[in-house]
Amino acid sequence: MIKINLHDYKEEIIKIGIQKQVIRGCTIIIGALVIIGVFWVLQQVKADAVRGEIMALDKQVQSLAKDVRVIQKMQNKQKRVLQIMEGIQGLRDRQMPLTKILADLSMNIPDGIWLTDIEQNTLKDITKSKVPVIFVGDPKVLNTKKKKGKIEPYEFI
Repeated sequence: MIKINLHDYKEEIIKIGIQKQVIRGCTIIIGALVIIGVFWVLQQVKADAVRGEIMALDKQVQSLAKDVRVIQKMQNKQKRVLQIMEGIQGLRDRQMPLTKILADLSMNIPDGIWLTDIEQNTLKDITKSKVPVIFVGDPKVLNTKKKKGKIEPYEFI
């Protein structure tokens, strides 16, 4: 009997080559997936560490929040005090210096005359008490228009 090989060995070699290429491709894809998985796990570990640090820092911020509020209140009080001091200084600047006035009065008052009262008045008060104009100033300048809301200074003693 004669044995005839009906299988084409060349076809088998091609099939084996294709199988090897499919296995290589699957191996590459599985390797890439494994590498991606490992990288993802490492990133999750890092993210968890960062979240832990953030929580710790948030606790520190919350513990310092009370101190920050106290400091802000102190700064606001300091600003308010500075505003008040500027207002007081502005009032002092608009007033006549009392010590200078008293020194001038004491130098110009003759001996034997005693002061019993010193008042500081506005121009309106002076004109009501009918003081001669020559002691107050020029009448043309005195009849200027007054600004609403402006406080008239006490400039006469």
